[in-house]
Amino acid sequence: AEPGNAEALALINGSEWSGCRISFAALLTDAGEFGVILGAKSDENESLKATLRTDSQSATLCVTAPGIQETVDLGTKLTPDQWNKVVIEHWAWVVNISLNDELLFTHHNAGPYTGAIGFTAKDTDAIFDNIEIQEEVWYADNGGEQQIPWVTDEGTSWFRPSEPGSGVALVGRHGSISIA
Repeated sequence: AEPGNAEALALINGSEWSGCRISFAALLTDAGEFGVILGAKSDENESLKATLRTDSQSATLCVTAPGIQETVDLGTKLTPDQWNKVVIEHWAWVVNISLNDELLFTHHNAGPYTGAIGFTAKDTDAIFDNIEIQEEVWYADNGGEQQIPWVTDEGTSWFRPSEPGSGVALVGRHGSISIA
């Protein structure tokens, strides 16, 4: 992204992701910002976005998503003209972000996001290298729109409450269940 221009966005082509671990190295040629967008769709306001910003004095990590707008002061942990290793893990409602092997951000109510994964840059030339993305498989059952097709063992006594959204997805009396 040339300085003064709009934000550059590069989406990874393919199917939508609902959970992943992204690891990459990033190099900024000067002050500016780069980041990752998770759950990218036509309405960017529904996405989770993690942006690392730096100038000559300091750096910040900004995480935005529906219901989240948090900023972490990074001090001098991110500097231009140096490779930085970034790891972002997202699955279900959990988001963890590490910079150079130091955990900087954890959020346990980030909401599930499904969509494309992309890399962003603004006001700098950002170089991304050693990109690795692994799927993080997760399951959720809230008794409503998210229901797992459970398999019950013979003689098992598990049931759903009669009131969807009551806070309990399944109640077990005895026996075991597993995911199909």
